Amino acid sequence: MAFQHPSAHSRAAYGVQHRNVRLTRRFTIVSNDLVQHPELSMNARGLGAYIQSLPAGTPIGIKDLLSELPLGQVCIASALRELEDHGFLGRSKEHLPNGRLITRTVSHNHPSAAELAPAAPQTPPAPRPAPPPQPAPEPAPAPAPEPDPAPEE
Repeated sequence: MAFQHPSAHSRAAYGVQHRNVRLTRRFTIVSNDLVQHPELSMNARGLGAYIQSLPAGTPIGIKDLLSELPLGQVCIASALRELEDHGFLGRSKEHLPNGRLITRTVSHNHPSAAELAPAAPQTPPAPRPAPPPQPAPEPAPAPAPEPDPAPEE
């Protein structure tokens, strides 16, 4: 009988099996709290995962999402409300100095992230001071000059 290693993965008798490749680019890590949330519709789960895959600064207003996704305006608005109600999205109105009113949207990978302080703007770290100059090593003493040879007689 062959020895079965105790830490070897057992093969599932039924249900889903996963065959994965290691992803090194163009992937997103999404919380199971979002994609398996029992109270969110599949549209909200999918939209939340889509939003989390976007780079920071990408516009995600209803009109922007309408042009990117095969969903209707009511469906997108409803999914955004669900995400906001369950803490996966934060939206606030903001007045710009020029008088325009904008909606600031923050995507949270977990509802508890909404309680965290907003991230400080990324600023480059202050340059480190230059190390003090090292004193130059003392030159090795030169050998004493040899005396002149005595004149021959």
